[in-house]
Amino acid sequence: MAANYVGGVPLHIARPDDSIFRVMPEAEYLQKSPSEVQEIMRTQHIVVTDRLEPPLEFDKNGLRSLCQNLSNTVTIQGLL
Repeated sequence: MAANYVGGVPLHIARPDDSIFRVMPEAEYLQKSPSEVQEIMRTQHIVVTDRLEPPLEFDKNGLRSLCQNLSNTVTIQGLL
């Protein structure tokens, strides 16, 4: 993992434009248009920091807040 560091720090800090991650606070993310977000996502994963909402627990109740019926089938698009 340290082999991917530049000057002792991760690439997303040392050279953000070259990283697979695009880190931004929620306020900046919310100001972006859908086309701007889509353009970023062509080459990077967006990591949103400084969320204004309380964190969601990764448990049955937290998941239920995302999907009322946990037995529903959810389709995820992507490559296999």
